[in-house]
Amino acid sequence: MKNILYIAFKYFLALFLFFAGSAHFIKTEFYIKMLPDYLPYPVLLVYLSGFIMIVLSQLFLYHKTQKFAAYGIILLFIAIFPANLNMYFHYEDFTSFTEQELFVRLFLQIPLIFWVYFYIK
Repeated sequence: MKNILYIAFKYFLALFLFFAGSAHFIKTEFYIKMLPDYLPYPVLLVYLSGFIMIVLSQLFLYHKTQKFAAYGIILLFIAIFPANLNMYFHYEDFTSFTEQELFVRLFLQIPLIFWVYFYIK
């Protein structure tokens, strides 16, 4: 049972990352709006982060590349944190979320990082 859950959560995480990365190409304007103003080349950053997310999601599925991908995913989650902060500080620009939802969203990065870290062992 433990092995089944391990595999199921691994595939769920990869699927989540794949769809999140794909969304960067479908809802590009939304992701551009998330970026802090001080970051240059917002379209490039959105496409690049989406591409990296998709690639890492696939590498995460294979035992030989799982550890490398897990470290990459953790670094990616850390790298996108300023965008989540920017969303919270400019919550009025994101009317589909409440200020409280955006605040909670900030702290979702932590369990996601631990979830991925679990697969580094």
